[in-house]
This record gives sequence, structure tokens and C-alpha cells, in this order.
Amino acid sequence: MDNRKTNREIDFSIQEKNVSYINEDSINFEGTQFVLNANLGPIYSNEYISNIRKNFSDYKHVVLRDFSSYLLVKDMKNVSYAPDCAFMLKKRHPINKKKIMVISVIDYNRFEKQGWDYLNLLEKISNYYIKKGFKVILTSFCDREGDNKTIEQLKKRTDGVESLIYNGRNIDEICKCFSEATFVIASRFHSMILAMLYKKPFVPIIYNCKMKNYLIDVNFSGLSILPETVAQTSEVDIEKSLQEGLNYNCEDHFTNAKKQFSAVEKYINSFK
Repeated sequence: MDNRKTNREIDFSIQEKNVSYINEDSINFEGTQFVLNANLGPIYSNEYISNIRKNFSDYKHVVLRDFSSYLLVKDMKNVSYAPDCAFMLKKRHPINKKKIMVISVIDYNRFEKQGWDYLNLLEKISNYYIKKGFKVILTSFCDREGDNKTIEQLKKRTDGVESLIYNGRNIDEICKCFSEATFVIASRFHSMILAMLYKKPFVPIIYNCKMKNYLIDVNFSGLSILPETVAQTSEVDIEKSLQEGLNYNCEDHFTNAKKQFSAVEKYINSFK
């Protein structure tokens, strides 16, 4: 499968989501497994798409969580679309608002040439909101992928920041942190989802297409930061966007996320 990053990335994002045509939960009874809550990309070759289609044909059912991914394979009867299953999470804590800025980080090396620009921007945001009297909490969702390395760098640069590391057992603590935030800077995909789950204004820092595609699905109209715009973005730009409030619409995601499991339920019920 030739999907090397040396090739130019193929942009398969849609302009607007239209859910008037979505496959029913058809099951391929020759398949042996289900795939839930998946997305496609980044994509660097048409061969990748062809191979994905071949792989999907071996599964009983595949559910994709963004509409851009779904449209690439919508003709496959055993593939459907439903919003991210995290929208099914019961809110473990009431939606509260304290003077907290949550900054979700990723490994700055993901931004390659813009890595230091990314660190510089997070440092500026941290200092800006600390001076405004905010508690700034840096969150790591994946130490294995280098998030903690970025936190270590920022702690060397910035006095007064706190950190919260997801370790696989403290999801309640993570949810409480997001429920109490006033604002969120989202570098991780699921930090963006948690911001929406707890109805928080957020600014996404987009490191690949899965965030970009999901933002289209929720009609996001705020500031999005790309690797090529990190250096030109100021803390004032970010504050202006955050002050606009909830510049997204995800109400249907709360309702329809349960459809991630519709095909599985249908399959189980077929044995009754």
C-alpha cells in the first residue's frame, strides 16, 4: 500500500455535510469483525483508497465517524456513518465554568519545520492567560506519541502552568478538568470532542485531516490553526475567537452517536 508521506497529501474534505443519504446497517455475513468509530487518512495515494476498500470488504460492518471519510466508500453496503461515540459519554460532572484554560498538546515534532513555532505559540497562550488570572492546565492524552515531551518543554519555558496526564485510568479526572474549563486549545482530536461534549469554546490546532474533517461536520466557524499558520497566529487572535462563544453545532451528534453500535446490535439480535 503506497501511502508514504513523501507523496503529496490528497485533500478529500467536503465543503458541507449532507446526511440525506446514509447506508442502512447492512451486514456482510461473510466478514468476521466489526470496525467502529474509524476515520480515513491522511491519504497520500489513490492506491491507499483502493486497499482500504478491499480491507473493508472483509469486515461485517464498518462505521466511520466523519462524513468526508464516509463519502469515499459510501457505495459499500457494509459501511455507514455515525458521529464519534464519545458523544455517548454520560457527563460525569456538571458543566461548570472556572477560570481555567485547558491546553491539549501533541508532540511538537509532528509539526516538523513548524515544531518550534508550535511550542512558541503554546508558551505565549499560557503566559497570556496566566497574566489574566487563569489557571492553565496542559493535558497529555498519549505519552507514547510524545505529548509529555511537549509538556516538559513548556514547563521549562513557562512558570505557573499545571499538567494533567491521561494514564488510561483517570478518565474521570480528565472529564472534570474539561467540565470546569472556560476555554480549550485542542491539539488532540478527542480534546476537541470533550470541549464540545462540555459545551466549551475551543480553538483547534489541526495536525491532520481527521480534525479538519470533523470540524466540517459540526459547522465550525471559529479560528482553526494549521501548521503553516502557527507562526502567524497571536494570542490575541485566539482570544478573539474564543470570546465568540460556541461557534459550532453538534446537537445531532449527541442524538446519533449511538448509531455507531446499530450494526452490532442488529447482528446480535439476528441470533434471537
